[in-house]
Amino acid sequence: MRRSDQRPEVKAPQRWRFPDPTRLWLDNGMQLMACDREGQHVAAVSLILDAPLNAEPVDVEGVATIAQRCLDEGTATHPGPSFAEALEDIGAVLGGSAGYSGSELSLEVPTDRLGEALGLLAEVV
Repeated sequence: MRRSDQRPEVKAPQRWRFPDPTRLWLDNGMQLMACDREGQHVAAVSLILDAPLNAEPVDVEGVATIAQRCLDEGTATHPGPSFAEALEDIGAVLGGSAGYSGSELSLEVPTDRLGEALGLLAEVV
């Protein structure tokens, strides 16, 4: 048992470098970059789409933002609330944003459910 008047020894910070990504290209031309950090329990996935806000036609400005906000409202395979429920069942969080440099879809999920989550992500892309 440590007494309250004894402080732990403070060590000098260790040098750390984020791992270099592994780069792969999918058959559809999309580039995949993966940064594997051993021991992590949550996977974070980002899809960066070449769909900037300034590419929206003037008569439908804002449609990308609306589409991003409706990502979990259902798909052909999971209509209505069943898509959001499928995400929830595996502990996944899906998000999206539209910006001037492009649109992004983000997904966070426990690593042991990544395969299932990627299947759901594919339904909305």
